[in-house]
Amino acid sequence: ALVGGDNLSDDLAIRLLMNFDTVVNTYGSTEANLVLENAKSLSPDGNISTTTVRHDSEVQIANEEGRELPDGQEGVVRIRNGYLAPGYLNNSEAEAVTFRNGWFYPGDRGCWSLDGNFIVTGRVNDLFNIGGTKVNAVLLDYTLMSVDGIRDAICFMVPGENEGEQLVAFVELEEKNDKQDIVDAAKLKILSTIGPDVVPQKFLYTEKVPRTENGKPNRLACVKMALEAREAKYSKSM
Repeated sequence: ALVGGDNLSDDLAIRLLMNFDTVVNTYGSTEANLVLENAKSLSPDGNISTTTVRHDSEVQIANEEGRELPDGQEGVVRIRNGYLAPGYLNNSEAEAVTFRNGWFYPGDRGCWSLDGNFIVTGRVNDLFNIGGTKVNAVLLDYTLMSVDGIRDAICFMVPGENEGEQLVAFVELEEKNDKQDIVDAAKLKILSTIGPDVVPQKFLYTEKVPRTENGKPNRLACVKMALEAREAKYSKSM
């Protein structure tokens, strides 16, 4: 079974492996073509085994200064090969960001594991800088969703009411649960597993957190909803 376009979760891979011997999750883009494949199979003990098969592209993980990082360290993904697109037609601004020094930057963050497998950890715009502390927004989302009583959650940054930006979380709660107890548990979970600097300053409740058609967090919609709620609250108090 060949799967592309996004990361393949282990849960989905296991379901597919009930009917296929091997499941291949491809990684690539229009600009760079097919770059590599993560072949997944089930070991005798029922666990997922992943093997990365490289094609004829060079895939590196770099830091923000452009230095290649060693295996095991997360950073920005960059790609180059002999047939890389030269740029974008009539879009010099996007081209300057995406094509640099012979490399194509697809906008992903990832790492090479110590056993030689390629892992995508998120998107570059999912990396929050909170008072100098950098944290992956996807990690925050999943940490919140691991708390009992939280069905779904999305973290995002919004302009502060006075200055700077605030880290806010939209949470979708299970029914018949005490909101404050759940929020307290969520704060404690992030505090103990990630750190005190990345605990959301506000928790907002919603019946359904905004996601795209393919299930990804729609952080722009979250920001819009939060600002509209703030404006409505301000107008009501006038």
